[in-house]
Amino acid sequence: MTERKRPKRGSADYEVGYAKPPVATQFKKGQPRPPRKPKAEQAPRAFQDFLAEELNEPMRIVENGVEQVVPKGKALAKASIKGAMDDMDPRRLKGFLAPSAPKEDFDFSEIDITIIKRALAQIINKQTAKPASLGEEEGTDPGDGDADDRAPQ
Repeated sequence: MTERKRPKRGSADYEVGYAKPPVATQFKKGQPRPPRKPKAEQAPRAFQDFLAEELNEPMRIVENGVEQVVPKGKALAKASIKGAMDDMDPRRLKGFLAPSAPKEDFDFSEIDITIIKRALAQIINKQTAKPASLGEEEGTDPGDGDADDRAPQ
């Protein structure tokens, strides 16, 4: 049988094709292969991410005989509001509405501040005036006739 000689890689007869890369991009003898890049680790996704992604997906709705393409979140809001209006029950929207955040920046007038200070002072005075043991202070007679000490009859 006749033996075919394969053309050398550097020769002009070398054909580039399947499993025959160009000479310039081939691995050189004695050189290690390039290091592999590590796969990027994906952080676990939260439910809110999936929900936000799903609510942003487009969907077709027909409103007043006109077909529209709107995000699913908008379609959900429209359907919820329409259902609440049809039933005359705004409580159906309670789950969709975020609770209003309490106002942190209070704007008190000087009069308000003085009233609050007086009320706090009275509360503190009452707490310090009450004895720690069974309601009896030293030097006081439980039957001295104070209306505060008597139980209602």
